Amino acid sequence: MSLQESYRDLINYEDDDPSAAIDPATYRAPDGDRLIHIAAFRGDAETVELLLAAGEDIDAIGDMGDTPAHYAAMGEHRQLFDLLLSRGADQSIENEFGIPVSSAWSGHRADGNENGKADGFPWPRIAFALSLIVAAIVASYYSTLLSMLLGVMGVTLFLPPREK
Repeated sequence: MSLQESYRDLINYEDDDPSAAIDPATYRAPDGDRLIHIAAFRGDAETVELLLAAGEDIDAIGDMGDTPAHYAAMGEHRQLFDLLLSRGADQSIENEFGIPVSSAWSGHRADGNENGKADGFPWPRIAFALSLIVAAIVASYYSTLLSMLLGVMGVTLFLPPREK
């Protein structure tokens, strides 16, 4: 399977057709992430290796100042994190939160489990929980707004008519 097929879920920001296949060598999301960042977060060591062999910057700065090594740590991919360090990733680069690559794995168990994933800090679960909270807040806001608009129009929902 080609890189374009493997990452067909990505939006092509460079083409008039956003569903067109991406160019793996030049892909860049509006937030600054490149394909190497996405591959590192997903734990796709093969894609990371291919991109590095093609000349991709191992210390490429993406969204929030994160490098591929930061993304490997966020995705809980210890083996890929270690691979990036062994290939020369600069451990002193800090993201916008002041976290250097050398500390990106902190909060994770140093050994990881048999799949190379950490059993430590649950970043993906926290992100999912926060997205649910945001969705609930947005839904509540629009529900309140809809009720107010319908009230102005004299429409009531789920209430019996008033007795005179």
